[in-house]
Amino acid sequence: CCSRILNYYCKAFMYRVLGKILYCFDWLFNRFFADNSCYVCFNKIDWDNICKRIIICDSCLSEIKSTSPFLLKNRVKGVLVFSYGIYEGVLRKLLHAKYCKDPIPYYFLGKKLAEIIKKYNLNFDYIIPIPQSFFKFYSRGFNQSEELAKSISEEINVPILNAIKLDQFKCDQADLSIDERKKNINGKFKSSANAQKMFGKTICIVDDTYTTGSTIRAAIEAIRHSGVKKCFVFTVARCKKPCLSKLFFR
Repeated sequence: CCSRILNYYCKAFMYRVLGKILYCFDWLFNRFFADNSCYVCFNKIDWDNICKRIIICDSCLSEIKSTSPFLLKNRVKGVLVFSYGIYEGVLRKLLHAKYCKDPIPYYFLGKKLAEIIKKYNLNFDYIIPIPQSFFKFYSRGFNQSEELAKSISEEINVPILNAIKLDQFKCDQADLSIDERKKNINGKFKSSANAQKMFGKTICIVDDTYTTGSTIRAAIEAIRHSGVKKCFVFTVARCKKPCLSKLFFR
């Protein structure tokens, strides 16, 4: 048991140091050679877009396929889920910035989620980010869900509330199959002491991707006894064929 824990922290430290070195090289390159280039295709970006903190060109932006809101089924019902686009191409490359220890694309993507919130005129009392394991946070240096939540919070002026706790000793969902994800997610999340603040409130749960919905459902179940009035879910991307029932807005 001790050897496993030691190995765990050694790997985390190694990834952290290596990530910082790679980040420094990447920052130097972008600072002196590609300061105003698209994050995806490296084409030049107009100065007006740079001032607006838009990190991709118009061509790449047009490739992102938009999605319609949908309702969750099965164990958690009546929760409306919004996603900025389909998890492919340009959007996938932007989301993979977390593996390069780069939080900048998540600030940009959070602004896009805020635009959807304003488009549908939705109002929340709290923004709830999905928590991250210590190993992931230590190796990457940030939690992508928190970065999205911060960006959204700045745009719509709604506070962030860390109301969900994570079981640190569960396996990573990204490394598992669909059936394994459903089993692994059981009991992964618990409500924190801040959950009592959500009584009678409308909340917005934020995550980067919606694959099978197991993570989102587990997070909602962890706080379902906290007296939440209404819950919305916002993700940057979702897979092409999730198990869902569409709900189109006219």
